[in-house]
Amino acid sequence: MHADQRNAWKAVVLALTIVGGCLSLSFGDEVPASILDRLSAEDFNAREKAQADLVAWLKNGGENAVRSALELGTSSEDPEVAERCIGALRVLAMEEYEREGEGYLGIQMQNERFILPKAEEEGGGPGPERAKPGADQNDAQVELQQIRWGVRVTMVVADSAAERAEIKRGDLIVGLNGESWSGNSPSDAFTKKIREFKPRDEVVLTILRDGKQEDFKVSLGRRPEFINRPWLGPQLPDVEKIQKEEKDEFFRQWLERRTVK
Repeated sequence: MHADQRNAWKAVVLALTIVGGCLSLSFGDEVPASILDRLSAEDFNAREKAQADLVAWLKNGGENAVRSALELGTSSEDPEVAERCIGALRVLAMEEYEREGEGYLGIQMQNERFILPKAEEEGGGPGPERAKPGADQNDAQVELQQIRWGVRVTMVVADSAAERAEIKRGDLIVGLNGESWSGNSPSDAFTKKIREFKPRDEVVLTILRDGKQEDFKVSLGRRPEFINRPWLGPQLPDVEKIQKEEKDEFFRQWLERRTVK
């Protein structure tokens, strides 16, 4: 976290504390000295380990422990301690963020019709080829081939569930949890089904890549709010920037809910 980001979040926390009133702490809620002393250690790895230990302590300590870290995040004279406390709180907030909302893969896509030879269905033969719209097929071709519909990946969003699962631009998604599509608009059915899952749910995508069929396990993310809004203008939105702004706003509200009114 850069100095300007740290100061910005410190100002947010301080403002919320002033508006909400003094933080109410109970005996035993203070961050353990065994963790606190290591948050400003000279060794970087030691500081990283201390922050991870702080996150674990916060998860077990409940709301009063969170308020203790909030207080340190604003009142500590050591900027490293303040930064580490705010960073640990953000980890908790982002875990909550990822558990809420609808499932999200993180791709742009288009419908595509393709031909899969029967030999491929039985585990051998050549790979799939794109079906030509309006092309005539004789009875022998129809007998050997089956027309199907899939979803072609045209773009993968950075730091999305799709990118983490190593889904690539150009992949052809032909199944979701063993289900395939027969209609001419599989992207609608695919999107609807993904949204029915929750963030962190695991799904299996069947993908055709370089003539081979593979199954990919994907842990879904959270569907960004901006996707549900109409977008006007010739340029595509900066997805990464908008997602960061959404997460920042969620964190601000998360902090606000933890101040005493």
